[in-house]
Amino acid sequence: MTDSLKGLSGKAFEVKFMQEMIVHHQAAVDMARLVPTHTRRPELNTLATNIITAQTKEIGQMTTWLGRWYKEKPLTDTMSVPGMMDMMSGMDKLKAAKGADFDKQFNALMIQHHQQGVNMANLIPSRTQRPELTRLGQDIVRTQSAEIQEMNNWQQAWFKVY
Repeated sequence: MTDSLKGLSGKAFEVKFMQEMIVHHQAAVDMARLVPTHTRRPELNTLATNIITAQTKEIGQMTTWLGRWYKEKPLTDTMSVPGMMDMMSGMDKLKAAKGADFDKQFNALMIQHHQQGVNMANLIPSRTQRPELTRLGQDIVRTQSAEIQEMNNWQQAWFKVY
């Protein structure tokens, strides 16, 4: 997902980053909304609630900044964002899964998804002068890296391979 952002800086980077991150965050929110009806694990429900809360707030911030700073709007063609076709394919499989199968697929998909978000956010410091965007990127890296670690720990604890 970072390929479309490489070589960009300033306004061009900021607009494309926010538009693509809004789509990226919305996909995570959509995945997290499946959790309550597909798992019995309270820790996954807590994680899903945290993802929905944090990323919905960040979508709002970025949507406001796009309009205020550049008179731009979020993308309407979400499939134009790199990686979204693969993500939608994974979502279809996830919707059909329940219980331990769902837990395993959700963790694997969300770990991959969060890593993409961290990779995108890591581009921010060298490509923008906007402190708001820099802080957002730092929040994304910190929060999603911690959640990746948590999900990796769950994968090892719940699905031990002998």
